[in-house]
Amino acid sequence: MIVGVFLVTTKGQAIIPQPGDILILLACISWSLGNVLIRKFLKNNPVSGELVSFLRPIAGLPVLLLFLSLSPFYPERIQSVFAVDLLDLTYLPYLISIGISSSLLSIFLNRTLKFASASYMTMMSMMTPVMVGIMAMMLLGESLAMIQVVGAVLIILSGVATHYLKIEKQ
Repeated sequence: MIVGVFLVTTKGQAIIPQPGDILILLACISWSLGNVLIRKFLKNNPVSGELVSFLRPIAGLPVLLLFLSLSPFYPERIQSVFAVDLLDLTYLPYLISIGISSSLLSIFLNRTLKFASASYMTMMSMMTPVMVGIMAMMLLGESLAMIQVVGAVLIILSGVATHYLKIEKQ
């Protein structure tokens, strides 16, 4: 599955690590830790996944506010990202669609964690690059290289094998 993800995301080419790669790794660690903690909480408590979906972003709000408060100290390139007119209504459709999709993502993932292990859910969520590729082709007119198609097939076959072999479902 990991080979497939590599092929889909890099087109089979070696990449030179960049400083942003550290942030990606930190995001992966945070995501993984969050899923494991939520799985433990949902398994041992009679709480609905929807309530956890509602509370998770609220619990993260102090961290987000801390990062925003430190934004004047960021490099100029990153500061320009925060220099956005929040009253400009042209962003509203994007904000609404991102809010809806993020909410659905959280609800679906937390429902999954109620019934399956965090490792199973993570293995199955490796289908994300395939879905992104399909949507990019349909909505953005992008194309996939043959090596990316091979990677997508590897990911799908790994997901099917994970499902049918019942790898750590509980």
